[in-house]
Amino acid sequence: MASFDDEFNQGRDHGAEAPYRVGNKRPPLHSRFKSGISGNPNGRPKDRPKGYPILNQTLTKELSKSVSATVNGKPVTATNGEPLAVSLVKNAITKGPAAMALLLKVIQQLEPEAAAAEARKKGRVRRNARRRPR
Repeated sequence: MASFDDEFNQGRDHGAEAPYRVGNKRPPLHSRFKSGISGNPNGRPKDRPKGYPILNQTLTKELSKSVSATVNGKPVTATNGEPLAVSLVKNAITKGPAAMALLLKVIQQLEPEAAAAEARKKGRVRRNARRRPR
């Protein structure tokens, strides 16, 4: 068993002028942070984009994947979005006001995007065009 003096002087630097005493706010020399080396080498993690951009990208990718479907008894290859749109319209017709409200909400959100795409197609508006002073 070690004596009190051995435990008290365990971090003693033998080359220093005065003995180093280990105690409150004075850690042993061997366990201190080395100079020039970070105590947190990985650092704080970078912020990820909040949920919507990642969700939009993933949703767009999934809806654009091709799937096999059966329409009127015939096999057809379509994207995931096409059967989804068909079922959304069918539900709006048959299921009632809640499904109808959902379809109308989707249509309202898509109308401005469709109008802008149509205008770009006809050459009226350029994407990311800067307005020049006249």
